[in-house]
Amino acid sequence: FFSGYSGFPPSLRLCSEVMHGPYSGSLGRLYMLSVRPRWAALPLFIEAVMSASLSFFLSFFSFLDEAFETVSPIASDLKAQQQKTEYLKNQSRRNNIRVNGIEESDRETWQESEQKVKMAVREKLGMDISIERAHRVEQRGHKGKKKGPRTIVCRLPDWKQRKEVIRWARRKKPEGLFISKDLAFETLQKREPLIPKLKAAKAEGKIAYLFYISL
Repeated sequence: FFSGYSGFPPSLRLCSEVMHGPYSGSLGRLYMLSVRPRWAALPLFIEAVMSASLSFFLSFFSFLDEAFETVSPIASDLKAQQQKTEYLKNQSRRNNIRVNGIEESDRETWQESEQKVKMAVREKLGMDISIERAHRVEQRGHKGKKKGPRTIVCRLPDWKQRKEVIRWARRKKPEGLFISKDLAFETLQKREPLIPKLKAAKAEGKIAYLFYISL
């Protein structure tokens, strides 16, 4: 049976041939006596392999625990540094406003952008503002950017004027003119999921606005 089936290990096939072949008898018994100790040692060998594997995995997981204890404070410190950097970026923009809805001309200079913002704020908010610097952001035809005039970022003399401009823009809601705080890119990403909720609240007639990263 064993000799006719190729799926069994060679040792079993050889054992079958010795026991039932022409050299059976004393030669077969001698072969079996030589093989039996090896088969008897097999469970011990398997146990040793499993013990070594278990020892390896325990050492590996212990190494992972030590690595996590080392990396965890570094990750926490990195997160704290990122938050500090984001805060400093927002502080450097505390006098800035972002203005959307103003038509853009070809080869528009920063002086032209500045004058357009001043005229729009005067016409729609009834305010005269001073601008230290104004420029369009994003590149023309940049992939992923919607079509239309680019945003104008304006730096005002102080945060008080910025606060007043934003307050009047929220109160009057001028058609076609949108004014908001200029925030760090990281902060804008955190605010993005809140935009649909903000729009829904306004559609219901509620007074809603974003304050930093909360609605």
